[in-house]
Amino acid sequence: MDKEQQKKFILNGNLWKVLFDLAWPAVIAMVLIGMNNMLDAIFVGRFVENAKAAVAGISLAYPLTMIALGLGSLIGVGAGSLLSIVLGAKDEETQKKLIGNVHYLTVVISIAITVLGVLFTDKLLYIMGGRGEALIQGTAYLKTTFYGSFFWIYGLGANMIVRAEGKMKTAAIMMGIGLLVNIISNYILMKIFNMGVAGAAWGTNIGMFVYALLFVIYCKRGMASFNANIFTVRADKQIIKEIVSLGMSSFIMSVMGIIQGVIILRALKAYGSDLDITFYGAVFRIFNFSLTPIYGLMRALQPVAGINYGAERYERSISSFKI
Repeated sequence: MDKEQQKKFILNGNLWKVLFDLAWPAVIAMVLIGMNNMLDAIFVGRFVENAKAAVAGISLAYPLTMIALGLGSLIGVGAGSLLSIVLGAKDEETQKKLIGNVHYLTVVISIAITVLGVLFTDKLLYIMGGRGEALIQGTAYLKTTFYGSFFWIYGLGANMIVRAEGKMKTAAIMMGIGLLVNIISNYILMKIFNMGVAGAAWGTNIGMFVYALLFVIYCKRGMASFNANIFTVRADKQIIKEIVSLGMSSFIMSVMGIIQGVIILRALKAYGSDLDITFYGAVFRIFNFSLTPIYGLMRALQPVAGINYGAERYERSISSFKI
């Protein structure tokens, strides 16, 4: 359906149908994200010579990769929530300024995290309990991940903005293409070029770059339901404040995950072995993957609640939450 029909459907359609139509592609998109997170462990376990130490290393690094994911979620959830509200309110002025402010936040935050992350990678992993070969492997993986911070933050945030428009199928297709590129890149870099854990990280970076590129193409071709102004960078204090405010709860969830990971991994290092860390890393990724359908339902709710809220249809927003 076209841009205006999509909005009318969210504002006036039967809520059960609206949420069903948005939920299944959102669930697929989140499952693809979950698969993205599992891929590195699968490829490392299959294609790295010292697989036990390598998987232990990326397991130590995994909670710290959530920093970039959390910051991407901060921008994506914040900008997406604001976008759905201003779409409902027909606030075209804010719509035109939104992406420029997303670009500004992404550049500033990604520069900071890349510089700090690369400088202190080994120290961060040491705090996590990394020692010996696991520390070496984890450092190679995490440092490479930090090099791609911009694309992690922008790619994830951009996909959330597409979902905030209610275009769950489009977002899922973007995720699918990025995942396919990630799989191919991992195989080439790890199997053919024998780059080890660094190859796994570069493969994910390339996948995230594709997410970002697809969003730029999507906006440039006028497929967005608002005036995206894709090649702008701007800093509007009020818009930035609203993005950060609306996205902060999602970022706090990621921070709590990092703290939990630090505590568990340090305990495993103190009272267990690298094999225990390897086992925990594998199980934790599978556990997170099992939760992705629930995350999909949450993502489907967001544009319905936000657009109706912006249109001052508060009871409909509440009803969508109950469903």
